[in-house]
Amino acid sequence: MLLSEKSIIVVKKMELTEIIERILQTRQDLTQEMILRMVDEKKIEAEGYFTDEGAARVVASELGVEILRKSFQPEILSRDLVSGLNDVTIAGRVIIVYPTKTFSRPQKTEGKVAHLLVADESGKLNIVLWDDKTSLVENGMIKQGQIIRILHGYVREGFYGKLEVHVGLRSNIQISPPEVDDREYPSIEHFVQRVKDVTKQSKETSVGGIVDRMHPVSTFERRDGTLGKVRRLLLRDETGQIPLVLWNKKVDELIDLKSGSYIRVMAARVKENLTGQLEIHTKNSTQIELLTKQPKYSTFSLSRFTEINELKVSMYNLDVLARVIQIGRIREFKRRNGEKGYISTLLLNDETGFIHLNLWEDKASLSNQIQSGDIVLVEGAYTRERFGEINLNVGKQGVLTLNPNVVESENIPPYIEKTITVAEVRNENGPITIKGILATKPSIQEVATTQGKRVEVASFYLRDSAEEIRVSLWRDLIDAVKDLSVGREIKIRHAYIKRGLENKLELTSRILTSIEISKLELNDINTL
Repeated sequence: MLLSEKSIIVVKKMELTEIIERILQTRQDLTQEMILRMVDEKKIEAEGYFTDEGAARVVASELGVEILRKSFQPEILSRDLVSGLNDVTIAGRVIIVYPTKTFSRPQKTEGKVAHLLVADESGKLNIVLWDDKTSLVENGMIKQGQIIRILHGYVREGFYGKLEVHVGLRSNIQISPPEVDDREYPSIEHFVQRVKDVTKQSKETSVGGIVDRMHPVSTFERRDGTLGKVRRLLLRDETGQIPLVLWNKKVDELIDLKSGSYIRVMAARVKENLTGQLEIHTKNSTQIELLTKQPKYSTFSLSRFTEINELKVSMYNLDVLARVIQIGRIREFKRRNGEKGYISTLLLNDETGFIHLNLWEDKASLSNQIQSGDIVLVEGAYTRERFGEINLNVGKQGVLTLNPNVVESENIPPYIEKTITVAEVRNENGPITIKGILATKPSIQEVATTQGKRVEVASFYLRDSAEEIRVSLWRDLIDAVKDLSVGREIKIRHAYIKRGLENKLELTSRILTSIEISKLELNDINTL
């Protein structure tokens, strides 16, 4: 674990005391107060660049007192750097190793440069390696996760005003110094975000997770006529999922990547697509590491399927495995531009609940191939809210597989319809199946919807031997009940309970609600 800030301060004070004691042993003509005054003066001369220990070591050196380091402690932390500093010693953990680039100098000689991102307890820092020093990157000697120490570096201001430590001809790099305690430096995982923490303000992020779904590689033509490549993946961790878009070289680098692989993506760009959904896009400097096993810090389930009770509004790229309870007919509608569209709706159930699945456009015709009891795997789905209820949707980008050959299908329980009575209605929920007797004759009225359309609704009271509940049936169901007389027994399948007039519970129909009418009337019934 990392040392706390308080612990670090204590260590530095102890080392300062040891240095002063060493000076006093060698220079008996000095007092502790005199040495402390010299240390303060040296810090003032350095304009705050020295720590107490660093200043004390300089004083000891000028007094001819040799001070041996028992263990290495960086003279300067990354947060204390100032542009223009020379002969800097700093250490940190390598977070990212960027590839070497070549360039031409004004003298027409070729130069080389490589970048590292390192971190110490105070933050991240860009390290710039020049010319011969880049061989440490090219030969693979510097690796992600190592601790390195830069000696005799110099500080310059880089792009966007960020400070960098440059490693040139006079500089040196020590890799994994044996006296350095690895625990004093933050781990790579410290800089890896969870999916839920990625925001559009992030701009750049590092995330890790499992690859859930992979789309085929696509090619496109650039403005200069050359061809580019792009591939879309879905990356998931225990907090959520997010699209990962690979571009050009990254497509080739990960050509053998498979669903179910664990990867860590470092320094990728966060973008918002046309629907407002966040995506992660690779850039040339992005590094993707294929992990051989699930990271120890990660606890999420291997199953990629989202359960129905986990669905929330405006979720994307969902994979849902569920059983079909009911299938609706294919419906035609008109778009705003006047074109025709098609939709069909299924009622799905898993062991956690129910949800309506809307199949759009060419997917709507799949409902003709589906039967109640079938299991469907929905991939690339998204959620929307309608009438206060979350709906699942599959459009052009989604995939629906009927009775998929996946192990998790065995965990989907068979559906057993449970019929309740009016007396058993307790709170808002649905869908439910309820049985009762018409206590009033259905009344047909025309009402305006929230979209301004005029539609008909049939209203009546349903009762059992103990209680009554108001029922509202919409559209196609009106013809099924409008001529029924009081006393007729009916069963209403897949209806919903909500709060209505005077905040009382009412029963209302939805798109897949159906009616079963008994031939018996009240005077033929002794009990329900």
